[in-house]
Amino acid sequence: MKCILKFFILSIVTLSLTNISPILAQTGTEDYISRIEAQRQQKDSLFADSTAHGPLSEADRAGFDGLRYFAIDPQYRVTARLVRNTKPTERKMATSDHRSRSYRVFGELHFSLGGQNCHLTIYEPLQPIPGYPKHLFLPFTDQTSGQESYGGGRYLDLTIPKSDTLELDFNRAYNPYCAYSPAYSCPIPPRQNRLPIAVRAGEKIYEEEDH
Repeated sequence: MKCILKFFILSIVTLSLTNISPILAQTGTEDYISRIEAQRQQKDSLFADSTAHGPLSEADRAGFDGLRYFAIDPQYRVTARLVRNTKPTERKMATSDHRSRSYRVFGELHFSLGGQNCHLTIYEPLQPIPGYPKHLFLPFTDQTSGQESYGGGRYLDLTIPKSDTLELDFNRAYNPYCAYSPAYSCPIPPRQNRLPIAVRAGEKIYEEEDH
């Protein structure tokens, strides 16, 4: 988990394209797409590297030619209103190996996506992750789960904001390690974090998935 967080915490950036000229907006969008493409290439390199302690088996690495993604679409980058949880609340989350893991409920995110009003519960680790004391964890499923994307849900890594808004970039949504190997224990998104729409952004289902 730490390896994934290390990689994806770097991807949480805010690129505002409001109140600027169309030319600059186009340039900003191109830069944004280039950044995500570069991060995807870097992740592919890590997965293919036998010394990086990635989730793929030696046999899977031998035939690995890159992870599969939906096309990058800036419309899946939205600003969410954060309603912080004012009471200390812990919640157990089921894991892929039939155990559970406890998280602190940090709050709820309210946003519009695909013309629908949506909300997701966002969590904070009970024990701060070394090097990432402000890390927030957002697991979710959507209408693509189990078909176009991994059935066990996908994740977004975020950082505790100073304000009451958070940028959600579903183009950065990634699969947990158990999408590639049953040897890992991964939190399963709770039922209330199932979005009522198809989020065709971020990582797709792993083509070798059979678990």
